[in-house]
Amino acid sequence: MAEIIVTARKREESILDVPVAVTAFPAESIEALGLADLGDIARFTPGFALNSALGRQPASYRPVFRGVTTMRNGVANSNAGNTFVDGVYVGAALLSTDLDQVERVEIMRGPQSAQFGRNTYVGAVNYVTRQPSAQLEGQLRSSVAQHDSFDVSGWVSGPLATPRLRFLVGAGHHEYGGEWTNLRDGSDIGGEESDEVSAKLLFQATESLDITLKLGWQGTDDDHYAMYLQPSTLNNCCFRTADAPRSREYYVGDAVLRDQVNLYTDLLEQHGGAGTELDRRLGSLTLDWELGEYNLTSLTGFIRDDYSQGYDTSQAGYDPSVPRTFTCSTPVPPILPPRGSFLLRERMDYGDFSQELRLSSPANRPLRFTLGAYYYRGEAEVDSRNRIDPCTGLAHAVDRERDEVENRALFGALAWDFAERWTAGLELRWAEDEVTVTSLPVNAAAASYRTTPENITPRFTIDWRPLDSTSYYINVSKGTKPPDFNPRVPDERYRAVDEESAWNYEIGVKAWLPERGLGLALAAYRLDVKNQQVTELLEIPGFGTASIITNAGRTRVWGLEAEASAELAENLTARATYSWTDSEIREWISQEEADLRGSDGSAADNEALGSVAGQDSPRVPRHMASLVLRYQQPLTASMEWYGSADWSYESSRYAAEDNLIETGDRSLVGLRTGLLIGRWDMSFWAKNLFDDDRPVDVLRFFDGRYKTLPSFPQQGARPSSTPRGFAIPLPRGRQVGATVSWRF
Repeated sequence: MAEIIVTARKREESILDVPVAVTAFPAESIEALGLADLGDIARFTPGFALNSALGRQPASYRPVFRGVTTMRNGVANSNAGNTFVDGVYVGAALLSTDLDQVERVEIMRGPQSAQFGRNTYVGAVNYVTRQPSAQLEGQLRSSVAQHDSFDVSGWVSGPLATPRLRFLVGAGHHEYGGEWTNLRDGSDIGGEESDEVSAKLLFQATESLDITLKLGWQGTDDDHYAMYLQPSTLNNCCFRTADAPRSREYYVGDAVLRDQVNLYTDLLEQHGGAGTELDRRLGSLTLDWELGEYNLTSLTGFIRDDYSQGYDTSQAGYDPSVPRTFTCSTPVPPILPPRGSFLLRERMDYGDFSQELRLSSPANRPLRFTLGAYYYRGEAEVDSRNRIDPCTGLAHAVDRERDEVENRALFGALAWDFAERWTAGLELRWAEDEVTVTSLPVNAAAASYRTTPENITPRFTIDWRPLDSTSYYINVSKGTKPPDFNPRVPDERYRAVDEESAWNYEIGVKAWLPERGLGLALAAYRLDVKNQQVTELLEIPGFGTASIITNAGRTRVWGLEAEASAELAENLTARATYSWTDSEIREWISQEEADLRGSDGSAADNEALGSVAGQDSPRVPRHMASLVLRYQQPLTASMEWYGSADWSYESSRYAAEDNLIETGDRSLVGLRTGLLIGRWDMSFWAKNLFDDDRPVDVLRFFDGRYKTLPSFPQQGARPSSTPRGFAIPLPRGRQVGATVSWRF
């Protein structure tokens, strides 16, 4: 068992020395488990859940770190925890990041704002890519599998002309054909395709200066995501009556999933295509100077994403913009949205630039420090957005928006060995965000909204090492999520969204006994979240309804996380994880909850009936667990056989704060067997062996295909007459395949 090195505190350290809950997946583990993306990695990481409901589009990245998630992505796609590649911030299309060229992936849980800055207020993910090697080496790898899946990738690395100049070049192609057919036109649904090329140069300019340049390109072309709309005909509670004049009906229990997809992909194909396309260019420049015993690091990074997407957001191949009794010949009243408002084709640009300077003292001194400065500029702009009228097939431009973020920060860390085997740490970051949200309407002047919040995010740690192989730690840290705006809402009361913050209180223990093949990490924590940003449907006088981001109040989370690895026998190894998360809403007045419980729309009724205090946070699994067993046996002097089995479990998650409809428990089982013959590795494998079809998520939605709700006297604006439906992403089923790789 090799020692695991991580960079959770911006310097290379043994995972045992880091008083932070971090799980690391080396490249060897990623290959052995056949992990294809970050969603696969989440299955084997305690306290971290990630299930993509809407394909690989930017808004679909909604991770759950320690019972805190993002109900709706905010300004410049901000969420509960962000992703970095070699320390460079990635602002969009996070689910498209590939694993082909990584050396390891680090999942850090709890606030990481002190070290990594914005959008890491309850966690962060850092991809660490391979470094160019001193000797010529490389790998070729190919897989074929069911559902028209095909993958091929490779890399080569070594010296270039001189030992002081090294290179690494890698490329990959990945195809997944999808498993579903669109009932509307017979087209394929849910397929994904990616290509990527990257190159890295390491130049040892002097004995004390290393320069690393990395450039990369990635392109993706994905089908429309596979979605089923659970019909309102299955609703079993909360019906609209004179006693509940605003209720829109609901469903209680596990979601009902059917393998049926009906989407307007044919109309989208006529206007640029259904699904998503991404063209990404990225680069970074790292300079490492050894200034005597000190180290100065400069990290410059940029990412540019050109992104287009076409989606039928009705989720069911109908037009919910107009009443179901209307036909194409019926004029749409001006008080209603125009036809095709849920059939959208848009193009977007995302750009990120960051610069970090960091000075570090020697790691072997009893008093150590790091000082740094950081600058980030990000922009996300919708270049074009068109709705498509299903009656005429024509596209019409609709309102757009632009988000701009400028972040400046100073940070530092101090570690002091104040007694034998005792270390105290203080990390501190001051940051200023300049956030600008601009609405770009079609027939009106642009309107901009700006805020410039400042915050200080600390982390305090105490680490005790009674043995060289064991450490105990206490960690108290704070994270913040930037404020936001609702630019399209005319009522100024709902314009601004406050900053979200979280305090994390954690104790943990780590042990690493390589001679016994044993590794262990345990953590217990409490999180206090204030002003959590959530999505809410509000009725605004003179405007109707609007889906906006608002602040919920407070959430409290208690949790336990555990992971262990061991050599059970001479040729048998095991790895297990478990997490328990109790994420409870403490303050939140929900309009939806008030309506379901019979509010008449008055402020008094909404306040009395709308509290969801004491209920579970939506989209958070209470229990997560995994187990991996691997047996490897020599057959001859040059041949070995291996077999492995893996299991992951995620308990049911509620779709919304009402705690009514839920996903149901989900268990996935995988098997793998193969031969190692010299430099060759040949394996056969199966994923989701028992074809578990529980949905990965449930989205509270609406369904106007069958009826219109009656009207009753009540206060306030007239509530929607469309009953609730629930959008359910179809999960991937069983898949069997084979993989061959060759190392040199």
